[in-house]
Amino acid sequence: MLEDKAYPWYDFVGCTALFVAAAYARVGVVRWLLNHGADPTAECKFPGMDLHSPTKTLGPMDVVGQYAPPTTSPKDLAQVRIIAVVP
Repeated sequence: MLEDKAYPWYDFVGCTALFVAAAYARVGVVRWLLNHGADPTAECKFPGMDLHSPTKTLGPMDVVGQYAPPTTSPKDLAQVRIIAVVP
């Protein structure tokens, strides 16, 4: 389940699947989405993240690992960044 206690699923309404998978550092999901045509440059409005604006426009790579559990390995975070740039 891709949900964080601080950010329930409905905070991600309007975000792409790639954005959510990258935010949770789900390597396999990111790879699958990119292999099936997901656009790594697609942006979405994410009101749950306050980056000087309540509706800051972000792309998937802006949020890699932001909601990953503390047990997520640095290798997984690095892999998400790498495969998102070079699918």
